[in-house]
Amino acid sequence: MFSFSIKQLLRQPGKAILFFLLMAASTALVVTGAVLTIENNKRLRIVEETYSTIGYVEQLPISSESTVAPNPCFGTDRVTTTDYGEFIHPEDLDFPGADYVMKPEHRPYYIFYEPNFKDFGVDGYNHVLEFTPLKSVGPEDGAVEVEITKVLFSTDDDSDFSSAVTTPRVALHEGEHITVCQCRDTTRYPMEAGERYVAALYLYSWCDIHGANEYAVSGRPYSGLTDREGNYIGKESFPDEIDWGKDSPRYAQIAHVTGDDFYEKGNIGYNYLQWAKNVEESNNNFAAVATNALELLPSWHEGKITLREGREITPEEFESGAPVCMISKEFAGRNGLKVGDKVNMPFLYASYWDTSTIGGQSAGASKLGADGEFLTPFFEQEYEIVGLTECSTRYEIEAGPDVFIIPANSVTVGHEDRIAYCQPITRYTCSFQIPNGSIQKFDKALKENFPDAERLSVTYDDRGYSEIKKSLDNSRAMALLLLLAGIMAALSIVALLLYFFVVKEKKRTAVERSLGMTKRQCRVSLLSALMILTVLSASIGSICGTLALDRMHEPQVVAKTAQERDSMYAYDTRYSTWAAGRELAEKAEINVDMPVYVHYAVPLCLSVLVLVFALLLMAVSFKTDPIYLLSIREKE
Repeated sequence: MFSFSIKQLLRQPGKAILFFLLMAASTALVVTGAVLTIENNKRLRIVEETYSTIGYVEQLPISSESTVAPNPCFGTDRVTTTDYGEFIHPEDLDFPGADYVMKPEHRPYYIFYEPNFKDFGVDGYNHVLEFTPLKSVGPEDGAVEVEITKVLFSTDDDSDFSSAVTTPRVALHEGEHITVCQCRDTTRYPMEAGERYVAALYLYSWCDIHGANEYAVSGRPYSGLTDREGNYIGKESFPDEIDWGKDSPRYAQIAHVTGDDFYEKGNIGYNYLQWAKNVEESNNNFAAVATNALELLPSWHEGKITLREGREITPEEFESGAPVCMISKEFAGRNGLKVGDKVNMPFLYASYWDTSTIGGQSAGASKLGADGEFLTPFFEQEYEIVGLTECSTRYEIEAGPDVFIIPANSVTVGHEDRIAYCQPITRYTCSFQIPNGSIQKFDKALKENFPDAERLSVTYDDRGYSEIKKSLDNSRAMALLLLLAGIMAALSIVALLLYFFVVKEKKRTAVERSLGMTKRQCRVSLLSALMILTVLSASIGSICGTLALDRMHEPQVVAKTAQERDSMYAYDTRYSTWAAGRELAEKAEINVDMPVYVHYAVPLCLSVLVLVFALLLMAVSFKTDPIYLLSIREKE
């Protein structure tokens, strides 16, 4: 019966070969289109899950004024005064249409003191001295040679500053002569020969104008505490002849030593004694940046900070405020820490200062309160180190090598009275997350619903998501077209196949039934060769589709040099900000597992489809009397 079916099929070799090739081609199209569609859908899901769209917010100044003043060392000074007006806070950005994934946060840096930790060696200044000038100088003068009359604090400076000095930065002693220069300060303090003065100093560089290594004045005692609008408080405890203003309390100045009680509490000298201790402890001040998600940190989102050991802080830990933290592997190695260790952090104040230039709190930050005394911790907790990171740079990041990363909700005590260095929001201190692909929608809602939108600069960064999604959407559309074309072709081939090899074989079936064959034998006689043709052609088509997919998945040859790359595009995109997203899209290789089951499922489905419809058509023909079928004259 089986061999008879084959012989009957071979009686029409032209049709058999044609349908074999057509079925194989349509199967290859269906397999290729189905696999590409599934792969692109998987890639789109991966992109949605792994990419995020972050907005960095910066408040723009409403005015800026520059003045020029003479400088004995540098010729002129340009002093710029910037007015930001009323501060914009994150809660102000909760407007209609702001569909946030993560709401805007103004990240505080919680500062704590730990004498057993070592920083990476950036010192702000390392001397607090009393001295007497050997000659009088006025506001228009810069440098003067002085004799040290008292050392409040002095130590060697082991920092890696690149200033050109011809003598080592070493501790100073009473009786030594040094050159003090105020040329680097916007405010110069007049001094009389023979009088005593006190100042915080650091060895700056060799000055060709004055022919000496000069010690620059680096600041005077102050408290960094402010309100939410950046207004400094506690000025009454730090008397000063000059108005500090709002922008900064740190005018580099020198104090005149007067009276025997100068260093007693309540006088400026007492503040300098406190300041000497503050300077001594400055290299052991560390910061913990508090955030609601790692992705909100620009350095993490942009890949400047990456995980090297341990794990990330989980979303659940951010939500619950778990006492966990992450720190750089460099810092951990320098201080003998590892994943699983606990670090006690007694937070002194919350700084809202843009520290991106140093990746952490300034070494010269003040730990003095509004009353002139040292701040005591307002919150203290042990944090477990769960991950060690690697920083690709020390600068232009908000969470540098010496900065811990902690969940914002882990600090359970308010710090309204411990705000310090509060500045307007910048891209390093304020960010938010919105749904992928919603940049235009959000930006439109921001401009329509936020009255002060013109005072903000919002930078959106989706790490190339828009370009990647556009590319994947195009690929998916092409794959769907290919799949639909394959399905339509396959269905057409199946219909024609059934017509020529089932419907038009009714008389053959009638003859076989008339000769005494059972319905089952008739089915085997008609369908066995047809199913062999279908299974064989669909299987070969699936193999051809697989080979085509393997060819498509071969890695493309990439230009190895910048010159080759530019010649490919015919223009240079190095300075084009819009090109970054496209470049990311081109470099992004989102590998997914090839759905192998498709290569078996498609031939199987086609074979089952042919079998089922062939059986249905034969069932219909079986209902007609064979004598009637034999009496029908076949149309030419």
